[in-house]
Amino acid sequence: MVVSVLICRRRSAVFLRVFMEKKIYEQLVKPRPYLWWWVSNKEDLSDKAIVEGVLANGEMEEVKLLFDLFGRQRVKEIFLNQINKARHNYRAQTVNFFLKVFSQNA
Repeated sequence: MVVSVLICRRRSAVFLRVFMEKKIYEQLVKPRPYLWWWVSNKEDLSDKAIVEGVLANGEMEEVKLLFDLFGRQRVKEIFLNQINKARHNYRAQTVNFFLKVFSQNA
């Protein structure tokens, strides 16, 4: 009985994750391929790559959509993790701007 409940929960979690990935792809990535111009198969983009593409190359409309789809906290976590590495693809102005955005409790 416990095993079947765990299996159902895992299946539900996998279904939800796949559903969200498809939703993110359909609403954010597919209509804006120019944000990831260097990637040939955009359907396989990771969450990290999606966040980087939008924050580094997108307009505020795309940033708002990213926050809606991922959640502001998740985007913040990914961004801070990326900029704390020795090498990243953000311009200094972009890092400064989003550090200010994420420092606000809005």
